[in-house]
Amino acid sequence: MGQRGRLPMPERRRPPVAVLARRWAVLVAVVVVVVVGVRVATGGRAPARATTRAAGAGTSAPRPRPAAGHLVVSLAPWRLGAPVSRSAVVPYGSDFLVLGGLATGDTSTADVWKVDPARGTATLVGSLPSAVHDAAGGFLSGRAVVFGGGSFSTVAAVQAWSPSSGTASVPGALPAPRSDLSAAVLGGTAYVLGGYDGTSLSPTILATSDGVHFRTVGRLVQPVRYAAVAAVGGSVLVVGGDLGAGTASAASRQTSEIQRFDPRTGRTTVVGHLPVVLGDAFAVALGGELYVLGGRTGNVLSRAMWRVDPATGAVSPAGTLTYPRSDAGVVVVAGRAYVVGGETTGPLAPLDSVLEVRLATGRPRTATRGTAA
Repeated sequence: MGQRGRLPMPERRRPPVAVLARRWAVLVAVVVVVVVGVRVATGGRAPARATTRAAGAGTSAPRPRPAAGHLVVSLAPWRLGAPVSRSAVVPYGSDFLVLGGLATGDTSTADVWKVDPARGTATLVGSLPSAVHDAAGGFLSGRAVVFGGGSFSTVAAVQAWSPSSGTASVPGALPAPRSDLSAAVLGGTAYVLGGYDGTSLSPTILATSDGVHFRTVGRLVQPVRYAAVAAVGGSVLVVGGDLGAGTASAASRQTSEIQRFDPRTGRTTVVGHLPVVLGDAFAVALGGELYVLGGRTGNVLSRAMWRVDPATGAVSPAGTLTYPRSDAGVVVVAGRAYVVGGETTGPLAPLDSVLEVRLATGRPRTATRGTAA
């Protein structure tokens, strides 16, 4: 038998035009039914896309948080009545009082000055019963109260000056002598902490509402002297300070710790650290945050200003002082801080200048260095 051959393929013919038209009509009808069904199922809205946009691609980026406040510093156009450092400075209405301190020549003074920052006047209004420096102060029960301090030796006396009568008195005494200490007033109560009793550093935290009666309410984790202290957010923050019992300053004998004392619990905790060890600085509370200004790292003066978050202890730069200085008094009046006197070359030559410090917003600026402090 021979090889089997393939069957011939039938010839394919194109459908008539009428048949093609009917087929296209059916296809279009099916597509319309499907689209209508989808719109009904989605409530008349177009179905959502399966993909999402990348962040920043056709969407508005989240607005950045406003910059935290920084400090703007300027040299006041007026000066104190006399050079002074290491004084107690307390608010008095729209004015403030400067009590005691070191005068020119490393000599303690008993002078009481009333300063009107709005008018730029400083008036000698009285004197304390005893000359004293390195004391702490607060305004309690209608009078300025000065706690302890040093003269020829560390003292325990509590001195007071009454603006209404213009008289001074010694209403009480600390439980033990204490100088180089700090005080912060919170809710009508002064918290006295830190300092030196003539032999060792004092860890106890005292509270008083009248300058006469004192009670122990807590202890520092790290006893310090010459610390920067202020009340903010219902707590008292203690920043840096000297650790030595002598008079010489050395960076190895200073601390960077930020301690927070809570009067409600009586507990003190270390909540953070400055980038550097620091002593002889000063602190103010503005805008709900703590600011630490100036001071010394060892014997090196600082112009730095640091912002401290009272809740977390986080630290960030807040600008610079117009001039480096240490051992100044500081007070807040009508939302503005005043850095009063202080030292740049040591206790023999205190300053009579005042720095005005206000809270601003935006990018921090470096203060312009002037020609005189």
